[in-house]
Amino acid sequence: MEVNTVVKLGNLFMSFLFAYSASVQLNDTDWYFWFPFYSSASLISLIHGTEKARYPLWSILNLCFGLLLLIKVIIEAAPMTAILSLDMNERVVREKCGSFLVISTMGLQIQSMLNGKERERFNAIGICCIVLLSIGLCSKYFLA
Repeated sequence: MEVNTVVKLGNLFMSFLFAYSASVQLNDTDWYFWFPFYSSASLISLIHGTEKARYPLWSILNLCFGLLLLIKVIIEAAPMTAILSLDMNERVVREKCGSFLVISTMGLQIQSMLNGKERERFNAIGICCIVLLSIGLCSKYFLA
């Protein structure tokens, strides 16, 4: 399979995952942080999945917003064991993992706007790793 096709399919998968995450956030108490975060990540990934994006501004803004939300989650998870935990039944862990997935996806999308064959391969490997990680985390949460 061609490198560009792998990246587009990975971005489309992440777009659907972020759209699902945005819809689930409507039941959350602080939905006003997470719903726009996941919705914009879904739209950005959808654009990257269908065409070559030229303007990295939205990806950069969503990356910065994701970093702020990750800091918020880390502050909320006061004990160190909660920060390092992977128990997907805890809200803080799901928020931490979700913000990490969005931050890493936005970083790869910003990097993909730079030219170069080596960067294309790195981006394809990175998006494959993110997709596999998200499938693993979802299956751990839903099947456990």
